[in-house]
Amino acid sequence: MPSFSFAGGGSGWGQRLDPQMLLLQLLPDMPLRFAIRGDFIQLDQLLKAAGLVASGGAAHAAVTAGEVTVDGQPESRKRAKLRAGQRVRFAGTEIELTGAVEE
Repeated sequence: MPSFSFAGGGSGWGQRLDPQMLLLQLLPDMPLRFAIRGDFIQLDQLLKAAGLVASGGAAHAAVTAGEVTVDGQPESRKRAKLRAGQRVRFAGTEIELTGAVEE
């Protein structure tokens, strides 16, 4: 039985299904909460860590193409430093950055 990936390019057939991306497709209006460690995370690293792109190069291409917004404004800096409280939107998915959870 073929599987489909929402995260990659190509036809999608024969690729693994990413449960996180499937959930994002099923619940598109719910922001994804992403806890950052330290004071900030770079935009390109966030897109990759959140599973929204397959590689750093894909993240750079998306930012260069103007497909990413931060707090509602287009962001052109690939390595913009993002902090807790900011919101990033890409490919119909909104990410809300939070501080690291203390245990």
